[in-house]
Amino acid sequence: MADSAWPHFHGDIKNTGQSKYDTSKVNGSINWRFKTEGQIETSPVIGHDGTIYIFDQKCLLYAIDSKGKEKWRFDSGDPISSKEWGGESCAQSTPAIARDGTIYILPMTGNFFAINPDGTEKWRYPIFIFKNAWASPAIALDGTIYVGSELYPPRETGRPEEEPGFIYALNPNGSLKWSLNTKSNGSTGTPAIADDGTLFTTSGYCESEVSKCKSVVNNVVIALDPSGKLKWTFIPPNGVPEGSPAIGADGMVYVACKGDTDPRDAFFYALNPEDGTVKWKYAGDEGESVTPGIAMDGTIYFGDWGGKFFALNSDGTLKWSVQTPKSYEALSSSPAIGAEGTIYFGSTTGQFFAYTKDGKGKWQTKFDGGGIVASPAIGTDGTVYITTVPGELIAFGEGKTSSSNASDASVNKDDNNKNNPNLVVIIMVVTAFLLLIAVILTIIFRWKKLILISLMIAFFATTVFTTIVYFSENKKPSNNSETSNSQSTNQSSQPTNQSGDQSKNEVGDSADCPHHLYGTWERGFYGAYGMTTKDLTTEESKWVEDNCPNTTWPQQYWKK
Repeated sequence: MADSAWPHFHGDIKNTGQSKYDTSKVNGSINWRFKTEGQIETSPVIGHDGTIYIFDQKCLLYAIDSKGKEKWRFDSGDPISSKEWGGESCAQSTPAIARDGTIYILPMTGNFFAINPDGTEKWRYPIFIFKNAWASPAIALDGTIYVGSELYPPRETGRPEEEPGFIYALNPNGSLKWSLNTKSNGSTGTPAIADDGTLFTTSGYCESEVSKCKSVVNNVVIALDPSGKLKWTFIPPNGVPEGSPAIGADGMVYVACKGDTDPRDAFFYALNPEDGTVKWKYAGDEGESVTPGIAMDGTIYFGDWGGKFFALNSDGTLKWSVQTPKSYEALSSSPAIGAEGTIYFGSTTGQFFAYTKDGKGKWQTKFDGGGIVASPAIGTDGTVYITTVPGELIAFGEGKTSSSNASDASVNKDDNNKNNPNLVVIIMVVTAFLLLIAVILTIIFRWKKLILISLMIAFFATTVFTTIVYFSENKKPSNNSETSNSQSTNQSSQPTNQSGDQSKNEVGDSADCPHHLYGTWERGFYGAYGMTTKDLTTEESKWVEDNCPNTTWPQQYWKK
């Protein structure tokens, strides 16, 4: 691991998201923005010299200096396309930086790359990954690189399995140290490495003989010793750990899980590192897929798909929670924590939040055109970096203008307009004062009635204009998606597209087809339409079943 501020996904080899640098002066001002060629779902990392590295869906690795200028870029191949998710993709794996400055990346081009600090290729090793894994490389203190692969060919092709997923340990020169056959769909998590070298990660894993294992096995939490020997597995009851584990100061292993048959049956677990037994668990009611942040004081932070952000005490009790606007898989951004305790995370609504350790909002901003699923990175000077799905790297720092003045400045519905009445009062008081002066001048200088007439016209125009602006602003619908997600009464059993987009979905057959469906027939389903979700009646679910062949259903309903 490089001797830098943020060389790895979620900051350090324990995946805590905790920075040792103070960010208290960061007020949401944007220092600079850098636009990439492709979209971005990976997180930024920072080298020892302050260079920021980002990896986009065009398979391009960028090196950006601390002023926002491009130093170089490395092309790792051609993007792939996915039937299930649509569009072109290449990078869901965040880069990692070694002590000697080597940058490791895992694109969807069939190779794992080692890149020199000057942007030239050092070596490559064949590793396959597709759209169903978010495994980023992790680097142990001895320089060993750990990374996972995915089932080949991808399950969406319908072709017979040729090779299951593996977990690899590579030497710094690119040679294989060891590999573990998961006998399943493969590894999806970024390993967290304990002080004794134990790896904790999430992966599909089958302990039976290969002939008895299915190609698609739900993720479990696994612990491996540095030689690749299995220490234990934890199989969440009716749960799927989709994010990566994090390790607390006491060695406890923390992991978030969504429900297996229904994502809403979520639990957050604290596992004993020795044997993987459950120390405590915390029940949620929406899917959870982030890597939790672990603060210096032991507080655990994570968000869920319903937009709720949690702070738990180290004993598993709730410290506080806050509701942010709802969206499809709303809080998929793993939180980062400044040394003073400020928590930073993004949302698929395009909002970026800063909260105090007491759960009070410090500032936030919103970026149009797409969401945030990446985890923030924090530099040595306290600068906070985040990438957005539309393809930008943004540096937040200290400045005169805070992002809290931007649109959607608060989660609370009424906060956007709360300063408007004060503005109206100020303008009207000033105008009234000018009118008073005009009256006095008119009494003294009777022949200069033009002064009074001009000022009265100005007063009238200003008052009318201010009133119109005030009422128009307060009539704007709230950006809180709780209102936008409300269901309208519809006599037809055909579900309506809640996103308001009448064009065809990128993946579905029509605007009325969700791209993904979640839930069960017994409990009910909800559909994902673009970046919004909607609960479906049984009749609507049957309509989707009959009319939407490209909608992805929960695994238990896949047609054989």
